[in-house]
Amino acid sequence: MLPQTKSESHPTVIVIGGGIAGLMSAFHIRQCMPQSSIIVIEQGNYIPYAYGTSSRSAACSRQQFGCEHNVKMSLYSTRFYERFGAIVGEKDRIFWQRGYLFLYRDRDRWNAAIARVVNQQKWGLADVRCLSAEDVRKEFPFAYTDSLLGATFCPSDGFVDAGIILTALRQRLEDEGVQIYTDMRVIGFKTSYVNITSVHVDGAAIPCDYVVNCTGAWASRIGKLLGTELPVAPEKRYLWSAEFRNPADDFPEKQYERIPFIVCNHDSITPYVKPEPVIGRNSFMVGCEHRVEPSWNFQLEDQDWVDPDFRVNVPDGYHQRMWEVLVDWLPFTERWGFRDTVHGGFYETTPSHSPIIGSDPNYSNVIHCVGFSGHGIMHGPAAGAIVADLISCGKYCLFPSGEQNLSYRSLMEQTREIESMKI
Repeated sequence: MLPQTKSESHPTVIVIGGGIAGLMSAFHIRQCMPQSSIIVIEQGNYIPYAYGTSSRSAACSRQQFGCEHNVKMSLYSTRFYERFGAIVGEKDRIFWQRGYLFLYRDRDRWNAAIARVVNQQKWGLADVRCLSAEDVRKEFPFAYTDSLLGATFCPSDGFVDAGIILTALRQRLEDEGVQIYTDMRVIGFKTSYVNITSVHVDGAAIPCDYVVNCTGAWASRIGKLLGTELPVAPEKRYLWSAEFRNPADDFPEKQYERIPFIVCNHDSITPYVKPEPVIGRNSFMVGCEHRVEPSWNFQLEDQDWVDPDFRVNVPDGYHQRMWEVLVDWLPFTERWGFRDTVHGGFYETTPSHSPIIGSDPNYSNVIHCVGFSGHGIMHGPAAGAIVADLISCGKYCLFPSGEQNLSYRSLMEQTREIESMKI
């Protein structure tokens, strides 16, 4: 039964969205404000929801960014994932720290990468380093290095299991008295001057003291209900799955376990390769950034629709062109076979490629936590901590640069830094 009254002595916080951002926000609010009443509203029929963006991502954890605030958010989140079992009480493994390897052939990009590593180390990322072509040849002999200028590598980067994380967080929150409602859609709000007093769902109005918008690719729709412009664009992305056609070509187990997440910085196409250790054999996920128009009015089923140009084995299709580039950087991929299933979903992208984690311009008790631009899982724990700070103390406590680089105002006034390390 939905709550019909709100407590004046202990705040009621409604979190809209049951993905990584929403559950991490609820978790940190509960830790920071144990007497609060927390309600999570999720439109899907279960958490983790098959149509949610968290369930459709490459599920990675990267600290190599070009902006200080993103590096520091990733540092916090990486430490959180390293201790996830102890923090949440989950026994299954959720984190594989195999590192991120960025390969460079272009002189200007390589010089920029060297300068970036200097900054990343200054900002606290102690284990990131530059590798020469000879270093790459010795440490990662599967890469083609004849035209390579160098690479950057951070061994504490890696990838996670989003499904286990979401399931464990949901269970922990329910054990701590957080009310989680699924198959429920927000249809409006009741306002009083500069505050939201209740959230309207089908057949009910839920009183509240705070609202946290964690709706990802659906963020602009919540913005419209509030009368707020949220420039968080839903942009379609695809992920392909591959394995060696001949199992005899599989890397030996110990060698496969050393393959990191690899990014090939090509001039026109930048493919990336992620090992999939939970699947078995030598299994890989492949993705690539590409230009696309935002799908502002997408339907749930649109996530599974694959544009013909991105389907497997289409002559002159994007997948085929991406694969040709990949083989030129990683010759072993020529022996791959791609599965017919192409995974699709939406990035929630902002013009700065950093999220909005801050107060709504019209309603002081609404916090937006959206627009992660493909970095939602890797920044989820830090985002949840920021939301908890904004509610409990009204400012960016752990991340003081948030006002400059994460607030709604900084995005709309275009005063924030632009993140260059996007994939």
